[in-house]
Amino acid sequence: MRAVDAENAQKLLDEPILEGLYVQGIGLYEQPRCPKCRSLDVNFQELDRPIAYISAFLRVPMPVQRPAWRCHSCDAEWEDDGADAGRSESRP
Repeated sequence: MRAVDAENAQKLLDEPILEGLYVQGIGLYEQPRCPKCRSLDVNFQELDRPIAYISAFLRVPMPVQRPAWRCHSCDAEWEDDGADAGRSESRP
């Protein structure tokens, strides 16, 4: 990777997370927030990673999914119910 590319990538990663953005034909998309701490630093995780790693190691496909959101700020997890989830569970 060229140094210029690395510098540009770091600039993009350092930008703040937008609360929302306008999507043509759809309207305003609001970034999901953590129901526990209200952080915007969340991501949707679909695969159960430990099972996925074991599956890859054994070379046996085991598509185990758990539709859940995870907050990187407070480590809370909550299920995707298609709406703003008012529940949260902290992982031990």
